[in-house]
Amino acid sequence: MARRKRSQTIQATSSQQATASGSARMSPLEKLRVEEQSGRFGSFRGMVATLLTMVTLLPLWSILGQTGSKRSSMVSRKTRYSASGFRYLAKYRTLARILARAEPASAARSPRVIRLGYRGWRPKPPRCVHRAALAALAIFGSRPANAQQAAPIETPYTDFRPEEGNGVRIASSWVLQPELAVQGIYDTNIYNIDTLQTADELVSIRPRLTLRSDFARHSLSLTGGADIRRYARTTGENSVAADLTATGLLELGDWINVKPQASIARGVEMRGTAGDQLLTDRPVIYTRRAARLSVWRTIDRLGVTLDGGFSRSDYQNATINGNTIDLSGRDSSYADGSIRFDLGVNSRVKVYTRASVIKLTYRHQFAAQRGSAGFALLGGMHLFVTNVADVEVAAGYLRQTFDDPALKPLGALDYHLAANWTPRATWLLTAAVDREVAPSPRNDVPAVFRTSYRLKARHSLSERWAVSANAGLVTEEYQGFPGKDKRLEGDLSMQYRLGTNVGIVAAVGYRHQDGGSSGRNYNGATVSLAVRVVG
Repeated sequence: MARRKRSQTIQATSSQQATASGSARMSPLEKLRVEEQSGRFGSFRGMVATLLTMVTLLPLWSILGQTGSKRSSMVSRKTRYSASGFRYLAKYRTLARILARAEPASAARSPRVIRLGYRGWRPKPPRCVHRAALAALAIFGSRPANAQQAAPIETPYTDFRPEEGNGVRIASSWVLQPELAVQGIYDTNIYNIDTLQTADELVSIRPRLTLRSDFARHSLSLTGGADIRRYARTTGENSVAADLTATGLLELGDWINVKPQASIARGVEMRGTAGDQLLTDRPVIYTRRAARLSVWRTIDRLGVTLDGGFSRSDYQNATINGNTIDLSGRDSSYADGSIRFDLGVNSRVKVYTRASVIKLTYRHQFAAQRGSAGFALLGGMHLFVTNVADVEVAAGYLRQTFDDPALKPLGALDYHLAANWTPRATWLLTAAVDREVAPSPRNDVPAVFRTSYRLKARHSLSERWAVSANAGLVTEEYQGFPGKDKRLEGDLSMQYRLGTNVGIVAAVGYRHQDGGSSGRNYNGATVSLAVRVVG
């Protein structure tokens, strides 16, 4: 017994040394070979192999289920049986193997194949089944992995860590995230008028709730919020704005993406704008419903984007000195669609072209002739100057034709600019320029041709401190009316992250509008302090 234990120890040590030195057999065993099957003779061979396996394992079956000394004695007896009886069985096992591999001389040799089932005629499923399977594969199938992206560049948005929360997981794939911002504001000119300016303090309470999915692929989100404004002395300016938006993203197969979106909002016309030319007793309220669908696909260097949307605005009646004013003439519908082609020239240059159409309709019968339709053509390039600077610039032509034949069509140069520059890791500079034809809230103007210029700078002082500056110029040209508004806006803010999910923002702002001889001229300033909490 001691000699047997010492032999087993030497064998185990030798096996470990062979594994450590790399000389041991580490490759998997050879796969089972596919044997020929030939009618009933093949079935006989399978039966012989099964009986052989059962006979070989017979001595061990009686040991299972026994414990203690009884199992030890049985193992000793079976070991003695194995020394003599197994030699006897080996003769029959060799004979059975020879018999199993033998073939009759008259039998034709069959090919070495694995038959999966009946190979006769099968009815083909209808095409709808194939299409449904392809659609399910495109929606629920996994995409191939993307190539590894380069390391992200440090910007103020990565250096500064704003307040954020993880939300509340209400289900395995759904997260609910609440947010609340409370802002105190002092405004030097709440009516945005030139003379008899009125200053007041107000509180803006902005709750927001977002329900978003946490799927491995595709996404859905539903977000809703409100802006409740309460003035200290001028209670007639109290207002409530709210919005609800549902957004989805379907990442289909073959790199096709579909993004549907639907929203409804209760808005308030800002004092001093074109929608406030009547100086109503209370701010003008409207409801806007909108839907949009975007589909884009990237094929190697070529990208194609289809985009279309529809919105409808309905205005509530207002009062002037207690008298009701009908604002249904402002009710409008706006539809637009566009197609864009992007072509990558190389790793730093991408050229693109976009064609779009719009249709503007006023639903009131007395305002029907204010409707219009038009198109815009735009071509440009997206240039990655360096790893920290990129610019998208384009130019083209737009034209808008009005239903009223007395109005001259609008034809103008169309242009677009979007630039980002990170001169240092703590600085980010952005610029944007856009032009659009928008519905007009005035009964004597069919459309507003709006051009906006935006500049923004952000500087990160640390992980908790950040400073931002914004400047903007908006020009609004009233079609069919000799009027033009130029509005200049700017603000400077400082943000401090008080805790993981709590932030404080202090800001000052200034605004100035030049409406010419027929418009409204004013200026004003604001000072504010806000606290934001994210759940």
